[in-house]
Amino acid sequence: MRDDALAAIRRISRRAKALLAVITVGLVGGAVYLLWELVYDRPGFTTEMKAWLGAEPYMITLTERAIAGLILLGLVNAALAAAALLIVWRLFDRMEKGRVFTRRSGELLRLAGALALAGAVSTVLSRTLATLIATYDNPPGQKILLISFGSSEAMLLLLSALLYAMGHVIALAADIDRENRSFV
Repeated sequence: MRDDALAAIRRISRRAKALLAVITVGLVGGAVYLLWELVYDRPGFTTEMKAWLGAEPYMITLTERAIAGLILLGLVNAALAAAALLIVWRLFDRMEKGRVFTRRSGELLRLAGALALAGAVSTVLSRTLATLIATYDNPPGQKILLISFGSSEAMLLLLSALLYAMGHVIALAADIDRENRSFV
């Protein structure tokens, strides 16, 4: 690979890693804020949950059981996000070191695509489960089920499929390149 192209890839990788660090700090900060709000400002937390769920006109009952369920759901999503951030960090780290078109880079890109797909599915399922959890202790007839699927989820599905396919192509190309080099 030409030196100027490799230098450009290294610059882009460093910037991408800096952006990943900012995103990570933002996600951790948001989680800390929600926990603070849950402990010290329950009405504010309830308002935030209604807005996030899209359940503004409905009553939600945040009992201790509902809060525990929402925290568990949040932890599952946080683990998924942490795994995705770690995989993408590793991918950009390899690219920064000049290991761009390798089998491992292709595998990491493919894994990032799979995690993005899981994130798209998780977005839809999490809101649905969260509405059920937040209204489970409501009186009979006042429980709600909200299922939402929008353009952002559709785009995430499309991009995750693209990442997965490109990762597969890079991994196969690296194998073909290694095989071709063995003949020479």
